[in-house]
Amino acid sequence: MAKGRNKSKSFKALAAGNLPAIVIGVVLVLGVIWWALIHFVYDSPTLLFNAMLSNSLSTTGVVENLREVSGSNIINQTALVQLGGKNRIEIYKTEVVGSSSSIVNTLIGTPSEDYTKFDNIKSAQLDDSGQPINYSQILGVWAYKTYSVNGGQLLKDAVLNPVLIGDLNGSQKQAILSYIKSNEVYDIVSVKKAVSDHRLRYDYEVDLDLQPYTVVLSKFGVDLGFPDAGINGSQTLVGQSTKLNIVVDAVSRQLVSISYVNSKISETFSSFGIRANIGLPAHAVTVTSVEALINDAIRK
Repeated sequence: MAKGRNKSKSFKALAAGNLPAIVIGVVLVLGVIWWALIHFVYDSPTLLFNAMLSNSLSTTGVVENLREVSGSNIINQTALVQLGGKNRIEIYKTEVVGSSSSIVNTLIGTPSEDYTKFDNIKSAQLDDSGQPINYSQILGVWAYKTYSVNGGQLLKDAVLNPVLIGDLNGSQKQAILSYIKSNEVYDIVSVKKAVSDHRLRYDYEVDLDLQPYTVVLSKFGVDLGFPDAGINGSQTLVGQSTKLNIVVDAVSRQLVSISYVNSKISETFSSFGIRANIGLPAHAVTVTSVEALINDAIRK
């Protein structure tokens, strides 16, 4: 018995004497496992892209900035998108700048209605009497348009992006992601890493397959409550694609920007998860009424 106790004590002493080495070994093994997870799993460009697609379908709101250059005109928009219980968008600053004119307006969109208000208009155009057009009767007036088919255009443009943005329930989200994966909607051509604003980002060159993309757009539009998404996944689009640059933040796994390779349109995204309460104008007239006011101003 004494010998057994001595062996036990010797083993404990040996283990205690090697405890620092054992601890260091365990730490090193855990470190290697953690590095492998980060390097091969968490840091995988494909998994990161898929995580971004998933996160974009589970957000209560986002801020979008759009810039488009069309001929001599430059369009800048800043929009707050509210998602979830009430899907709405407020484009609280739209500026259209041309060679001799500029327009600033505010817009609000729902799945079935669009509202617009002109805040400022500068134009070199003259009225019928040869004087600068007086737009004072138009400024500050809310106008609305109701869509019984296809749904409101403003909200549709904001959420039916090449990357879909919404706040879907679990089954809706899974159906969209499964369709995207099984039909290879996105073909990642190349990936570049870059640091911007002290954050690691991945810049993907992507070919977007238009035919399955339009099918998933229609499904997604129904989920968001549009009367009819107005997109049917036409077979005429089979084999057609469009090239995009999509930038993703590596840490938040959120969409940063989308730019269209063959056009001068770019969009940036921020403040994912923001909660908004966008209200509708208390008083609004029809778009036709505002158009009549504009025509009256020109005829003076």
